[in-house]
Amino acid sequence: MSNNSWRKDWHKIRNEKAHEITGSTSSPGEVHQIDVSQLPSQLQNLPGIRTAYVSGYCEPYKSPEKVTVQGELVAERTDSGLGKGYVYHFGVSGSGVYFNGPYKPYDGHHFSPSSPTPLDLLFGKAPKPEGNDQS
Repeated sequence: MSNNSWRKDWHKIRNEKAHEITGSTSSPGEVHQIDVSQLPSQLQNLPGIRTAYVSGYCEPYKSPEKVTVQGELVAERTDSGLGKGYVYHFGVSGSGVYFNGPYKPYDGHHFSPSSPTPLDLLFGKAPKPEGNDQS
């Protein structure tokens, strides 16, 4: 599977603090830096994790897996002298908050860790499911 193909697997966000990411949908289209503790617990232990960002979609959509996809989050880490950005979708289904990914946009995945994070190359690049391309 390509790193930029739609992924059907959704993971429930288990830590309450990470449920706050859905608050980014109150200011859609804006990117907000968040504390690593607000990432899903499954992502907080990525080797070299440095920071994270979140942005809500202006137009959420329903995935084929019945998750209302509300936005994207980016986990940034360093590895072997490179900055790396991993993009994840987040959304809600029933009373749960879920995420899927990672997606690794080719142009923004690797960058100099001494440079600003290339948010414009990371956000908005994760794939949509077939038939739901809103780009």
